[in-house]
Amino acid sequence: MNRKLYIVLLLIILLESSCSVNKLLPEGEKLYAGASLTVVKPDTLAAANLQSELQSVIIPQPNTTIFGFPWKVWFNLKFKTDKEKGFNHWLSTTIGKPPVIYDPDQTRQVIDLLENRAQNLGHFKAKAESTVDEGAKRAKVQYTVKAGIPYRIDSLELNIRDTTLSRRIQALESGSEIHLGKIFSLDDLKAERIRLEDSLREAGYYYFSANNLEYFADTVSSTGERKVELLLKLKNDLSSQQLIPQRIKAINIYPNYDPAIGAHPDSTGIHSTGIRLFCNECTLKEESLTEAFAIRPGQLHRPSTHRKTLERLSNLNTFKYINLRYDSVPGTDSLLVLNAFLSPRAKRTIEGDVGITYNTGRYLGPEISLQYSNRNLFRGAEYLTLNGSYAYNTFLGPADQATIPKWTKFSAGASLSVPRFWLPNRKKLSKDLQYANTRIKLSLDNENLGFRLANLSTQINDLGLTSLQEKLAADPTFTPPVNLSNYQLKYGYNWQKINTIQQEVNPLVIRLQTVNVDDPELLALFRAFSVGEQSSLVRLERMQLFSPDYTFLYDSRKADKVKAQNIFYRQRLSFNVNRVTPLSGADNPAPETSLFLQWETDFHYYYTLKQGRQLASRLRAYAGYPITKTATIPYFDLYTVGGSNSLRGFPPRGVGPGSIVPNSEDDFTIFTGYGNILLEANVEFRQRLGTYFEVAPFIDVGNVWQYRTQSDVPQAEFSFDRLLPELAIDAGIGFRYDLDFLIIRTDFAWPVTQPWLPEGERLVIGQFFNGSWWWDNLNFVLAFGYPF
Repeated sequence: MNRKLYIVLLLIILLESSCSVNKLLPEGEKLYAGASLTVVKPDTLAAANLQSELQSVIIPQPNTTIFGFPWKVWFNLKFKTDKEKGFNHWLSTTIGKPPVIYDPDQTRQVIDLLENRAQNLGHFKAKAESTVDEGAKRAKVQYTVKAGIPYRIDSLELNIRDTTLSRRIQALESGSEIHLGKIFSLDDLKAERIRLEDSLREAGYYYFSANNLEYFADTVSSTGERKVELLLKLKNDLSSQQLIPQRIKAINIYPNYDPAIGAHPDSTGIHSTGIRLFCNECTLKEESLTEAFAIRPGQLHRPSTHRKTLERLSNLNTFKYINLRYDSVPGTDSLLVLNAFLSPRAKRTIEGDVGITYNTGRYLGPEISLQYSNRNLFRGAEYLTLNGSYAYNTFLGPADQATIPKWTKFSAGASLSVPRFWLPNRKKLSKDLQYANTRIKLSLDNENLGFRLANLSTQINDLGLTSLQEKLAADPTFTPPVNLSNYQLKYGYNWQKINTIQQEVNPLVIRLQTVNVDDPELLALFRAFSVGEQSSLVRLERMQLFSPDYTFLYDSRKADKVKAQNIFYRQRLSFNVNRVTPLSGADNPAPETSLFLQWETDFHYYYTLKQGRQLASRLRAYAGYPITKTATIPYFDLYTVGGSNSLRGFPPRGVGPGSIVPNSEDDFTIFTGYGNILLEANVEFRQRLGTYFEVAPFIDVGNVWQYRTQSDVPQAEFSFDRLLPELAIDAGIGFRYDLDFLIIRTDFAWPVTQPWLPEGERLVIGQFFNGSWWWDNLNFVLAFGYPF
């Protein structure tokens, strides 16, 4: 059966299903097929802008269709049942959606909405009308709006009876949303009221609200012009509190507050800052607690200092609940008391995990982890964590198929986070910052890999490694261990001044890599895999690295105002000095030093549309750039693509470097998939299907390359001439189930191009309908959370 026949059958099925939907509709009802809108206005450019605004008020939204077929309606009506459970009920209510029925009353309502929205946009004399295209079982509405010439703002006057408040509002004119000569817009008036509210509250007007202000408009018509005169005034019957700045008279802190018991009446005294603490055994030292308060007695109330205080208290990680309550002082109209009710968390916690892991390389084994936390080590909100984990994995397949039949990994670490800067002659929190932390971290990772030398017998014989030959002859299952250890010491700072920007600097980062083998010939065997055409960036040598770094992070989604378009930007810079000390048996035992810079850029763009749609995209550009002629880059600083959060049509490390053919999961002799240059781009279109489900078609593009490393493989080297032809591309569709607290994600992806194939043969998606290609090349992903 050829492809054309498939298409013909699909069209027949859709036509038949569409007819069956008409039969399933109740008698006398017609399916609403949507609406079109025409705006008649002299200014065609402005008409286009006006059209998008008017389009947003047209209701209802028609049912979703595929080639005109309302498939959700078909599911709803076809499987409709009186039962509240069962498969038919699930198909009807979850997959299906009720039909949107044409309603003449709603059409008249939309006409009123269109005229109202046009008037709110300055077209005070707009008129709307409708015509209906009705069929036997379908109805489509055509709306026409005659907008006319818009009214423009001619003047704006203030009528504020309070002199002080009037002067403050006049001083805020420079940032006004209202401009003379601009087309009248009700949204501009609302935005201006909110701007004035925000500005006045920042000046201490705690009780002031945008609703305290009202606009009056008077239209003026002249030849060819439409003008409107605006008057801004205070509403009547406002209290004196709403018109007077509020000062903080006192601050009372209850650091051991229990909602079930209430506030403790006993006070430990007044701190030098004028803050009173109420606790018998305070959770934190007075200095540490009062330092978190950006507010002080005698100051005007400001939302910015309120938010800063909340951020600092939250950053302490000591309190479970934080409630800052402002109460007016009886008998006054300008004083507030701040009562801070803080409920502490458990100081010490111990948690652990026990599980079993399995990966696509057919390795299975147990994994255990344990962590101890102390959130208040020295009563200054110092956060100490001690953690450890152990994993053991063994190969499940035939022994002769695994070069590494088993491996174990042990990790341990300790970290201390202090909620302030520890700098010479300064251990306090800057008043300009929302929060700041000093972090110290020490970690150890140890991997023990057993290598089955029987799988490497050919290489051993070619290299003439007599000791290994003898051991292998005596015991064909001989599996010597290789022990890899990595140590890291990190000291640094991170801070935040505004919600959207975080920064981190680590002036001291020291990393050590050590390798232990029992037989020098085993090391010679591994070195043979790191030269020539089987070269790798991975070297089994002792390395000492000094790697200070800086990270800048911007996330517009953390701004106070919700926006349709948001970006996430992360920039990391690192300077690395790597001193390599070869192990015994090397041709050149002298230590060597290389320098390289790391530049890592992540850029995400999110565009949230209406009806549960979002366009999400990401661009990643990473580079480990050698400063010396070449550089030895440790494997933990190399980049890879592929897997659940990268190129989803390829397995982890399943692409690159360059046009190198990827190796199998259990082939140790060729290290592929690693590079010191990475480029990747991802785009997906997310569409909500009801409350819990989401579908997202996507496309991923990327690869890794090597650049000026000690490797010498031309196919792996980065070159602008080969950049585009060597990009791997995949495409697919994802399904997500949103549980509010967790998103379960399944992605189905196929390769579009495979860069390791000969030029001219790399585009492979054309084979999708050839036999079982689509099944053999399907990459299935089960993961949690969004990929980016």
